[in-house]
Order: sequence, then structure tokens, then C-alpha cells
Amino acid sequence: MASYQYSYVMKNLTKTFPGGKEVLKGITLSFLPGAKIGVLGPNGAGKSTLMKIVGGIDTDFGGEAWAADGIRVGYLPQEPVLDERKNVEGNILVALGETKDLLDRFGEISKSFAEPMDDDEMNRLLTEQGDLQEKIDAVNGWEIERTIEIAMNALRCPPGKADVTKFSDGEIMVELKENVRGRDAYILQSTCAPCNDNIMEILTIADALRRSSAARITAIIPYFGYARQDRRVRSARVPITAKVVADMLSAVGISRVVTVDLHADQIQG
Repeated sequence: MASYQYSYVMKNLTKTFPGGKEVLKGITLSFLPGAKIGVLGPNGAGKSTLMKIVGGIDTDFGGEAWAADGIRVGYLPQEPVLDERKNVEGNILVALGETKDLLDRFGEISKSFAEPMDDDEMNRLLTEQGDLQEKIDAVNGWEIERTIEIAMNALRCPPGKADVTKFSDGEIMVELKENVRGRDAYILQSTCAPCNDNIMEILTIADALRRSSAARITAIIPYFGYARQDRRVRSARVPITAKVVADMLSAVGISRVVTVDLHADQIQG
């Protein structure tokens, strides 16, 4: 099949990071229109790098990669950029911002009908409100509160009652806004990039929970950062950083850790 019949084509694509680490070599792919493509591989195999190249985010590569005429490629980051000044519910509302704006405007128009106005203004607002209603219906916007509830449940998050903020120098500040005395507390936080920031957030939240007399603290860490540094290699003068992280989690009062896909079985101990 000729290349112009594909929606996306890669030929002999290579990617090398500074320092000489080669992540991708000789990748050749062709996507047919309407095809659903999955990329599988272990951590560090280059899956995210490949997706960034397809999405046009990373343009520093060897070989060829292009989309067919009329094809637009979007890229959704694995770790979305969240507003650190908002809690989980606040960030979900940001994602639904367009829908919320439509609802707010619809409400403003409804309130304005209580004020005196001429026929032309009335007709203009009725037309605008009709357009808004069609847009809201199209995205099921009337159920926005239910949508937020579903998202919170999917994330296994209770209503956000804790603030996690940063000072100007990058220090993390945590403040709990509910009583956790005598309760089992769960921290859901992955430690992927930015790894150090995410680990520090877990530690500070756990310390705040411990000082607030939580009965037991469980950290749910889907991706356990530093898990690959679980043994001495090449030299005796290297840290076992996986143990350092485990010791820190224990020191701030975390009694259990739930994680998946560890680098090696021995780290479980």
C-alpha cells in the first residue's frame, strides 16, 4: 500500500538522548485510517518518547515521521499538568471549565429576564440561550455535578479537604482541613516525574496525618520511584535508594504501601 494511503507513517526513526543513550532505533510504523494502535513495553522502553514524537511534541529525532494531509495529531500527557493551588475536585472543574462557563452564562441570561428590556434585547437573549442549551445538551452539561462525582469516585477520592501548596522557593506546604483522629488514612500518589516532588508530597502529607493522630496511614503508590535502584552495582560505594525511600516512608508513620509492577521481587522485603 502506498504511503499516502496511511494516516501516519514512520520510517527508520531513531531517538538518542544527550549522553548517548539510544531509546528508539529503526522504528518503522504505518497507521491505517481508523486503526487503534497500542504500544506496549517495560518502563524505560521509550513508549512515552514515541508518543511525543507522534504528537509532534518531540521533534529532535532521526529518520522520518509525518501525518497525512488533513490529519491532526493530539497528545495527552501521561501526567497532566495540575494546578497545585487546587484540590482534586478543583482540578476536575478546570477540565470541565468550558461546560461550566456555558452553564454560568445560561444562568446569567435566565436572571436577566427579571429585568426590564425591550423586544430586541429579549429576542437576542432568547436566541443566545437557545444556542447555549443546544451546546449544553450536546455535552450532557446539565449533569455536571454527577460527572464530577463519577470522576471523584473513579479516583477513589473523597471531597478534597486538604491544601497542598508550594512556597516561592519550591518548598511543599500541606494543611489538612478535616479531623482524621483515630481514622484510617490513605494517600494516593504516584512517584513518577517529577519524582522527588511527589515523594516529598507523600512524606509531608503522611507527617501531617501522623501529627493529627490518624490511626493508620496507607500509601497507595502505583509507580514506586527509585525501585530500580534496589541493589549495589559495579561498586560498593553506591546507595540502595529504594531502601532509602522505604525508610523515609516508614519514618513519617506510613504502615503499609500498596504498589504495582515493582522492578524486582526482592524490593518487596
